[in-house]
Amino acid sequence: MICPYCENGMQRGWVDQERFALKWIPEEDRSFMEQLLDKNVIKLTSLSQSGRLIMYHCSECKKFIVDENEIEV
Repeated sequence: MICPYCENGMQRGWVDQERFALKWIPEEDRSFMEQLLDKNVIKLTSLSQSGRLIMYHCSECKKFIVDENEIEV
């Protein structure tokens, strides 16, 4: 993958979950529990699947990118 910020090549890797599935939660002025129940939460990993999130890292500009098409949930 090419970095959209600096146009250098990115290295493919992953983040492993440990005890709990990873989720993306939109930041809003609500309690944490209200945010978890939000329908806009995106589940990134699953306890029943591999438990890892594929990411690309750019060592030049220090950015991480997740391709939503590569989420294994």
